[in-house]
Amino acid sequence: MNDFLAPVASWLAAFLLHSTLWLGGVALLLRLRPDAPATVRDFLWRAALVASLLTPTVQTIASEAFGWHPLGGALRFGATDVEASVLPAPVASLPSIETFVSAVPFAGMESSGAVLPLKLTTLPQPPLVEVTATPQRNAWMPMVLGLWFAAAALGIGCLLRGTLRFRRSLGAREVVGESASARALRKLLERAGKRARGVRLTMSDSLRVPVALGVFRREICVPQRALRDLPPTQQRAMIGHEFAHLLRRDPAWLGAFEVARRLFFFQPLFVLAQRGAHESAEELCDAWSARRTGDPVALVECLVEVARWLEPRGRRHSFPLAAACMARPDSPLARRVEALLAADPDAPERAPRGLRLGACALALSLAAFMPGFSGAPEELSLEARFELVSSALAEVQSDLAQAREEDPYEPRLARLGARLDVLRAQAARLSVLIEQ
Repeated sequence: MNDFLAPVASWLAAFLLHSTLWLGGVALLLRLRPDAPATVRDFLWRAALVASLLTPTVQTIASEAFGWHPLGGALRFGATDVEASVLPAPVASLPSIETFVSAVPFAGMESSGAVLPLKLTTLPQPPLVEVTATPQRNAWMPMVLGLWFAAAALGIGCLLRGTLRFRRSLGAREVVGESASARALRKLLERAGKRARGVRLTMSDSLRVPVALGVFRREICVPQRALRDLPPTQQRAMIGHEFAHLLRRDPAWLGAFEVARRLFFFQPLFVLAQRGAHESAEELCDAWSARRTGDPVALVECLVEVARWLEPRGRRHSFPLAAACMARPDSPLARRVEALLAADPDAPERAPRGLRLGACALALSLAAFMPGFSGAPEELSLEARFELVSSALAEVQSDLAQAREEDPYEPRLARLGARLDVLRAQAARLSVLIEQ
């Protein structure tokens, strides 16, 4: 696993864990509180989407770039390959070595009592052991990441193809002239002010239901039959609903849920999150339109009429990017109608401030305490390094002893080996003294 694949694998593993906790937590909370207001449900699903992407990203950047690990620990991919290599390094590089050494006996001179003065500049360079740790090469990791990339690219490609097909199916859209819908949009634009600049109203012969389009170039496109068959009250309710989608940036948010579902197909909770986000967005736009027009009954009649224009439920419908449809075959129409008729005109349009602040605090806490993943090699303890060094030195000594046995007629080789052993022991004692 090279330097590029390790952070990607760490982020994907952390994302799977974090998104499961965030999305699963929201789903469980709403399962326990099915009567939660649409404002709360809408905020929770959006917060879960953002937090699922944000917290693993923060952890991965902090771990890979700054060496920080979450307080909950960091799970590492695979084992660690440890290599011990013998590298030459001068003994004279040890500080203040002259104060500890005055003489070193040679092998064979102990019995005679002869002592040879030691000069650091004339000493040979004894071998020192360097211990390095590198992450183990997991052969399966590139294959798994390659399969994920291919499947994600295929899903995004199908989504873009469906979006382009939907755009082409709209055909040549015409700007709506003087009508009840155009007058209703002008009034809404005057009330909204700068937040709704550049919204235009068009119509299409091939479109079946009204839809809010675009992120930067915002547009409300309605079927031609809506201008012909719907009375003015229902047209105003219809325009109010689609205008609310644009004010809330629903085309961008719903498109983000769709992209996440295709990109991270291995997380099935995104299907539930996308459905919940769409349902809460539709209920909030219904409430906004009914509150602005003051006629919820007209909006209910409009919803029922538009639902009749849809194709049979048996045919699958893809949700295009940057679009919010007024009605879909899987839309809970009965729940929306009940919510409209029982809506409180004084109900808040946003989630409580305490809930928003609590969600931010929870995201920061989980980013710090939730376990993370890392592809970096694990640092060895001092005891493990000492054992590896001792093992490497034993191997060197064994090789030297074997060389003596193979060539017993070289006494000089034996003397050099004995001297090397003495110097190695002397260097070890000096290192201990320096550390003390």
